[in-house]
Amino acid sequence: MLFVSIFSLLQFSIVFTAPLSIENIFWAFLYAASFFVFFYLLFYYTYAFFERDVFHMVKILILRDKIPIMNIVSLKRKRTFAGAFSGIEVIYKNERGRTDSAMVPISAFGTNNAGSIVDKLVAMNPRIQVDESVRKLMGKA
Repeated sequence: MLFVSIFSLLQFSIVFTAPLSIENIFWAFLYAASFFVFFYLLFYYTYAFFERDVFHMVKILILRDKIPIMNIVSLKRKRTFAGAFSGIEVIYKNERGRTDSAMVPISAFGTNNAGSIVDKLVAMNPRIQVDESVRKLMGKA
């Protein structure tokens, strides 16, 4: 999907520099719109669920993070796109033992639902370190 987004932006710049015509203007805006729709879907069409001791995050129906809850190390607040979007970064050890992360976008879940996700993760794994900014965000500071 990221490739599609970059390809759309490239196509937009190529079409935008082409001679001015109605057809070229149409294609330029179509490519630009597909670029922004991708990011909209990335941050708003997201869902999460728990399955026994695994936390699943699904974004845009195809991007999936499958995180064993016992491998989660910490939860931190992270801002993206110059602070336009805010989320909770789940930092965990992957299958290879390397540190990896997944984002729980607050824009997709809302503060209350994101807070209940944090509460459930901490209840299932009390060793998780919760950043002070996450506690403030959830009203538990």
